[in-house]
Amino acid sequence: MKGNTSTGNWKYGIELANSDNNRLYRNEFQGDLGAVDSSTSTGNIWASPTAEKYLYVGATYTSVLGNYYADYIGSDVDGDGIGDTPHDFVAPETQDDNPLMEPLANYGFDSVAMFADGFESGNTNAWSDVVGMSP
Repeated sequence: MKGNTSTGNWKYGIELANSDNNRLYRNEFQGDLGAVDSSTSTGNIWASPTAEKYLYVGATYTSVLGNYYADYIGSDVDGDGIGDTPHDFVAPETQDDNPLMEPLANYGFDSVAMFADGFESGNTNAWSDVVGMSP
């Protein structure tokens, strides 16, 4: 799961119940009680599979990327837009080691769109651009 925004939720930004071995990165999670609950799931990976190039505050970086969490309170001493401490979840074995410091709109990414016959690469600002829908 990549590039999603979860807002206005009563409890969690995302709750993975009995959903194992998922990869989630470059998402925004917001919720009143905490951003994420994956206490009944195992083996989820909260980071991109490889280092990705991105733009943050006018500079280009390359790193493994996690997700943005509204309840993350860590610091970013080197200013690369990735938190210096992991974001922990309700499940004791689960954490995002590369949490984003700000919402996705504050980063620049190269996007990859998946079509039925394969992949097409390009730069887009939103999912609607990829599928040809107007916002």
